[in-house]
This record gives sequence, structure tokens and C-alpha cells, in this order.
Amino acid sequence: MALPNKLFEYLSSGLPVLSFPHKAQKEFIETNKMGLVFDDINGLDDLMKESTIVRSVKSNAAKRRLDFTIEANISRVLDLYRSVLE
Repeated sequence: MALPNKLFEYLSSGLPVLSFPHKAQKEFIETNKMGLVFDDINGLDDLMKESTIVRSVKSNAAKRRLDFTIEANISRVLDLYRSVLE
């Protein structure tokens, strides 16, 4: 239940995330290139050795860290509330 909350807390801090392949979370991470998804904890070490991928994910997470905050999306939230109230 708290997985999405933690995901966005880490990302807004500029931290790339590591995740098991939970469907929606996996799609979000891979689409936005803001973390790494792994199937087995034993394969994580090999994944972390892919320095090009790790650097890219770290850089992208740092650059886009504010894109998914409530502050950046408050107008969308308000528009949603307004449409529901109409």
C-alpha cells in the first residue's frame, strides 16, 4: 500500500529507486528512467555494475526530481477536484 508513496518520496529527494517488478511501479520507473527494476535480489549486484545505466538513472532522477511533486502538479489536482464538483 505504501510503495507508491515511498517511490515519490525518494524521487522528489533526487534519489533513483530500486524496485521489484510491481506492475505499475515497474512501468513508471522504466518509462521515466528514474530507477532500476530487478526480478531477483541476487541479480542486483550485476545490475549495479552496469555503470552507464546507473549513471544515467542517477542523473535523470536528479534532473527530474521535482516533476512528480504535488507542488509541480497542484493545478492538475485542483482541476480534477473542480471537475468532480461540477
